[in-house]
Amino acid sequence: MEAGDSSRSPQYHDTTAAYALPNDSPEHQRLEAQARALETQMRGEVFHAAISNPRRIVDIGCGTGRTTVQLAAKYPDAQVIGVDLSAVPSLYEHPRNVAYIQGEFNKLVTSGDERLSPGSIDYVLSRCLILGVTGWPGYFANIGGLLAPGGYVESHEVDITLRDANDNRVVGDREAEEAFHYLAARKGMDLATGSHLVSYLEEANLEIAGQQVYRWPILPMPDAPETDMVQKITIQLPTAMQAIWNRLGTDVYPQEKLDEFRQALIRSHEPEARQVGDHYNFHVVVGRKALD
Repeated sequence: MEAGDSSRSPQYHDTTAAYALPNDSPEHQRLEAQARALETQMRGEVFHAAISNPRRIVDIGCGTGRTTVQLAAKYPDAQVIGVDLSAVPSLYEHPRNVAYIQGEFNKLVTSGDERLSPGSIDYVLSRCLILGVTGWPGYFANIGGLLAPGGYVESHEVDITLRDANDNRVVGDREAEEAFHYLAARKGMDLATGSHLVSYLEEANLEIAGQQVYRWPILPMPDAPETDMVQKITIQLPTAMQAIWNRLGTDVYPQEKLDEFRQALIRSHEPEARQVGDHYNFHVVVGRKALD
């Protein structure tokens, strides 16, 4: 069943968080496909932080548990904690050094759970949370509070801004795009999160220890076969945009105008409207907490 199939009755997270996508078997399949695509594009090097001998690791937004299990295998002597809004499905065997916590991260850090004690985490992975986090500065401030001195945070996020082959911004329907970003911002969402990661980390008093940008092409790129799988994920972004629009109820615009904006925005991001080389940028930024 494809995303957006009208015969599908999706199930959603039982939460007040902003996350707009479902939590059901088709969504788990999508998350698995997305993870495999990123692994291929990153040539198997998913984790970019230069950490050694971590004692405790937190994987925020762990989804199906795929990266949590990979971290547990890579660092068998570390305790690896996966955090997600919903219970993690049983797609993988449960390694002895993995524990899962269900809930919203920003609330969990003040819950008194000793596994998330301040200053006790050596490495935090935060990945693909653009549709779930509101208030990024506070989010990274909470991560900074968890990190031990010298600890790392690694964040992977997309910027939903169309760019051409020369990395220049492409504007499909300016009025619709401005409305989309404005309405999302009113909900505390940042649809250009990837491009703002460096400033968010610096605002949280974390040193930038590394950064890299990967292109998510909208059309196939024959000269970059490592992007073939991620391109199939990228063309689903209009469906995600539809999900966001459905959560942006507002009295700023009449419903008729909202529908007009939504249709124009999605139409301009469809593959049929794009050229080879058009893409979104997917940012990886590593931050480090200063040593005492």
